[in-house]
Amino acid sequence: MRVKVKGKPYLERVIGDKSTRYDSIKKGDIVEVKGIVIYSYRLYLVDFKDCQNCYLKYIFIDETPGINNEIEQINARVVREDSLDRLAIEDAKLDRKKKRQLDFKNNCQYEVNEIDKFDGKIVKISPAYNLHNEFGQGNSGLILRLSKVGEEYLVSFETRYDVGCTSPYSNNLSFVKVKLENGDIITFYHRGDIDCYGFRLFGRLTKEEMARLVKSPIEIIRIQGTDRQYDFDDIVLRDIFQRKLRCIE
Repeated sequence: MRVKVKGKPYLERVIGDKSTRYDSIKKGDIVEVKGIVIYSYRLYLVDFKDCQNCYLKYIFIDETPGINNEIEQINARVVREDSLDRLAIEDAKLDRKKKRQLDFKNNCQYEVNEIDKFDGKIVKISPAYNLHNEFGQGNSGLILRLSKVGEEYLVSFETRYDVGCTSPYSNNLSFVKVKLENGDIITFYHRGDIDCYGFRLFGRLTKEEMARLVKSPIEIIRIQGTDRQYDFDDIVLRDIFQRKLRCIE
């Protein structure tokens, strides 16, 4: 709707957290009114010359009979269209999230899936699975990785929880215990070097252990460092072995 400006208003354009004032508008100019926003006062959303999607502060619009009703109708349409656009965007985001979740549950993902160029061994390494994300993403939770090198299956656990060093020495051997909901307990011992920069355990995974792990979801995981132990009882990916062990076979 095109209307005439009654007085010299304050005209500005807002982009993000920045605004630019335009002084080129004056009494008698014609502006295209697109909508109205009400805060503690009215803001008219208008187009004027080089200022598109700008705001006129206060009531300086020419008081043509019925103008307010027409502006309200414009605003209702703008708000309705904006709401529909927002709903469409949210639906699209939700669809993408569901697709990612389904892809994660039903398909295999890899950081590495190749044949070694020197010895011809098949190398498969899973992404990092965060089993316990109390403190957010990444290494702040409890990270699990599954891998295969040739005919050897490996498992690793990593966390920033301070339990001392990760030790391979028999007099203070670090381990991870995985207790399943069916009561079975599988223990992984550290086979790597001593590591005192967080808890990082590298263990072997036998076919017999893999067969046990896929029979039931995880109930609780205990890690043991050189100084203390810690239990993770709020596991968010309880069926991770049931879903992902097949990917490294």
